[in-house]
Amino acid sequence: MRIAILGQGAREHAIAWRLSQEKDQQGAPHEIFCLPGNDGMTYQHALACHPIAIDDSHALCQWIKTHAIDLVVIGPEAPLACGISDALRERGVSVFAPSQAAARLETSKIWMKQLCAQYNIPTARAHRCLSHKEACHALETMPSPWVIKADGLASGKGVFICHDKQEARHTLHRLMKERALGKAGQHVVIEEFLEGDEVSLFVMTDGQTIKPLGMCFDYKRREDGDKGPQTGGMGAFCSYTIDTQNQEIQTRAINDIITPTIRAMAQQGCPYSGVLYGGLIVHRETKACHVLEFNARFGDPECQVLMPRLQGQLAHAMHACAHHNLHHITEQDLSLDHSATVGVVLVDKDYPSPSPSSQRHPITMPSRASHEGVLFHANTRIEHETLVAGTGRVLTAVGHADTLEQAREKAYAIAKHIQWQQCSYRTDIAQQTRLNNKIDVTPSHAPTNVASTNVAPANVA
Repeated sequence: MRIAILGQGAREHAIAWRLSQEKDQQGAPHEIFCLPGNDGMTYQHALACHPIAIDDSHALCQWIKTHAIDLVVIGPEAPLACGISDALRERGVSVFAPSQAAARLETSKIWMKQLCAQYNIPTARAHRCLSHKEACHALETMPSPWVIKADGLASGKGVFICHDKQEARHTLHRLMKERALGKAGQHVVIEEFLEGDEVSLFVMTDGQTIKPLGMCFDYKRREDGDKGPQTGGMGAFCSYTIDTQNQEIQTRAINDIITPTIRAMAQQGCPYSGVLYGGLIVHRETKACHVLEFNARFGDPECQVLMPRLQGQLAHAMHACAHHNLHHITEQDLSLDHSATVGVVLVDKDYPSPSPSSQRHPITMPSRASHEGVLFHANTRIEHETLVAGTGRVLTAVGHADTLEQAREKAYAIAKHIQWQQCSYRTDIAQQTRLNNKIDVTPSHAPTNVASTNVAPANVA
């Protein structure tokens, strides 16, 4: 199969790396193309990258037709928001990604909240605010702390937890008056703050069949101890032990949130196909789940810790999903192994603020044979035959082992051997003393197995 992966970050590197290890039914390896990819993908895993603008539907469709691509996998949210998946499908291309209309689950917080309210999907109570005046009034009707969310896409930086009214008013002024996040923040959602443990749940769906892919736990704050500003993600972990201990949470989330959402999307006339990422909060005592947000794609850095654990044929499952045949995929075709993974994101020291310098610094890397793990590139380039670091999130070091503690040791063993002048990372990803702050791993009832779910056709319009 000839597969094109759209995107250029560590998430897309992880997907390409995973697919490059698979073979088709005739035993031949898949041909993987990264559009545009980045130099680090070629440097690390000899992946083929092509500098195609993925927001240019005409040029992209022409390239895909010329290269006889069998399947397109869309990684980031921006191409979904501008309708690239629709443009490809109109030209007969098989696409693993939701439509532009279905992607509104992520691209508009207001639309997502309205859907949840209409179909009684558990989520925090919220006010949609289309003007600064409306938003300030909403503050008066809700108790603190307030969670203020930009309506549009903000690269993981559009959520603000405000504990006093002055802070909340300042945030609203920056978003809605100063347009600190551009058009993304011209409208906002203000919602109640929910206590509990945050979980990222990933499923694959073709609009009727739902296949759970697993749970991950990520770290959004910039500094150790979950302090500092919100980021796109500073690290993540997942493990078989935590999966099994929290099977009840997954079962509840599938039954109470994911399945009703997929059914609702079909009834709205925009059936959802691809990966759905539910950002959930779980009450520690009752195990009740509420959805905080939906993302219409794999998370970053969650994807980097999921891909090493995946067993079976991901390409086959993605192709089946694109053709609404996901019910044919078995547990042997797609499942997670009994291991653990930890991912540590290496960033420039100014992240998430824009770096005042555009200078790229040479990276000192560990030899490929000197570590047991995987390194995924997000913002690296080859300049004058030297690998150099850009700004923002640059690399994700992933440790893969039998236990979470061993995986953490391997991830940090890689990270400590990577150096460039501006390099920085959190030191407490998956730290044992902090795990209970991410998830209470004691189930309240006996776990219930969840293999896959079929949304009843009678309920899908």
